[in-house]
Amino acid sequence: MDPITLVFILLPVAAASGWWMARRGERKPQPKKAGGLGREYIRGLDFLINDQTDKALEVFTRLVEVDQDTIETHLSLGALFRRRGEVDRALRVHQNLIARPNLPRAVHQRALLELARDYLAAGVLDRAEELFRELVDQNAYVVESLRKLIRIYEQQSDWEQAIEANRRLESVSSKHRGQQLHAIAHYHCELAEIKQRQGDTRGAKASLKKALHVHPNCARASLALGDLAFGSADYKDANKFWSKVPDQILALTPEVLPRLKQSYESLSQQPAFYQWLGDAVHRYKGVAPYMLLAEHAYNSGDKDQAEQWVLAYLNNSPDITGMGRLFSAVVSPAGGVSQQGVRAHLQEALEDALKRMAAYRCNHCGFEARQLHWQCPSCHNWDSITPLPHGPAGSLKK
Repeated sequence: MDPITLVFILLPVAAASGWWMARRGERKPQPKKAGGLGREYIRGLDFLINDQTDKALEVFTRLVEVDQDTIETHLSLGALFRRRGEVDRALRVHQNLIARPNLPRAVHQRALLELARDYLAAGVLDRAEELFRELVDQNAYVVESLRKLIRIYEQQSDWEQAIEANRRLESVSSKHRGQQLHAIAHYHCELAEIKQRQGDTRGAKASLKKALHVHPNCARASLALGDLAFGSADYKDANKFWSKVPDQILALTPEVLPRLKQSYESLSQQPAFYQWLGDAVHRYKGVAPYMLLAEHAYNSGDKDQAEQWVLAYLNNSPDITGMGRLFSAVVSPAGGVSQQGVRAHLQEALEDALKRMAAYRCNHCGFEARQLHWQCPSCHNWDSITPLPHGPAGSLKK
C-alpha cells in the first residue's frame, strides 16, 4: 500500500478526530490541544506523502500519548504496516500501545491480538502462540485465536496440541464442526505415522482407529490400516480396509487399486478382484480401472476383450492423457501401429510427456503435484488434493 492510499484512509480519521475535539471544545475550551492535534496529523500525513514512513510513525506514536481518541487510528496503522510487509513497524505501533498505562481492557486485548498477528506474520511462532493463548484464557477473540493456534501447531507438527485446540474450538463454535473433525482425524493419522516410525505398531493402529472413530470417512486411516495389515500378512484385513476407500473418497480409487490387486492375489482370489474392478468402472470414470482390466485381458491372451475395455474408456470418459496411458500400457504392445520404429518413438515421447504432467490437483485452490499430499501445501486444506482422472494407479509416495 502506497503513502497516497494511507492518506486517503487516515484523512477521514483526522477529520473525525478534529470534529470530536471541536465538540469537546464547545463544552470545555481546549484550543491548544485541538489545534496541536490537527497540526500533528498534518505533519504525519505530510511525512507519509513524502514516503518518510519512519518520521510519520514517530508522529502518530506521539499522538497516542496526547489523546486516547487516536488509539483506533494506531491499531489501523499497525495493521496497514503488517499488510504491506513492514512487520517491524507494525510491532512498534502495537508494542507502544500495550506499554501505555491505564489502557482500557478491551483496547489492550485488541492490541494483543494485533501484536500476535504481527509475530505470526514475522514467523516468531512461540511469541505468537503465547499471545493467542493469553487471549483465549482472557476469553477474548477466542475463535480467531484458536484458529491461529491450530495453524501454528500444524506448522510445528504438534499434533496433540492441535487436537486439543480443535476440540476447544468445537466447544465454542459449531459452525465448521465437520471440518474440525476432519482435521482431528488427520492429526491422529500423523501421530500414527510417528508411532510407526518408532516401531510402535500397536500404538499406530490405535491412533488410526481413533481417526476413523472421529471421522468415519477418513480414507487415509483406511489406507494406512490396510498397509499395516498387509505388512503383517493379514491379507483379509488389508482387503477389508482397502475396499472401504472408494466409498470414503471415490477420487482416491487409483491409490487403492494396486493394493487391492496385491491383497486379492495373496488370497488367491484374482477373479474376485477383476470382478470388483468391473463394478468399479461404473462408479469411477478415470482411466486406472480400465487400464488394469485391459492389461489383464491382454496378458490372458484375450486381445478382443482388451480392445473392448479400451473402447469402453474412450466411449465413456474420452481424455487425451487417459488415452495416452492406455496406448502405452495396452495398444502399442498389441501391434496397433505397423511401423515398429515409429511406434517406439511415439511411445517413448508419449511416456515422457505423461511423466512431466501433474497427477494430482487441489480441489480448493488448484495446486498441482506429482504425488499425493494429505494437506495441500498451498491452501492447507485436508483431503483437498486428489488424483486427476487421467493419472495412473498407485502414485502415493510412502
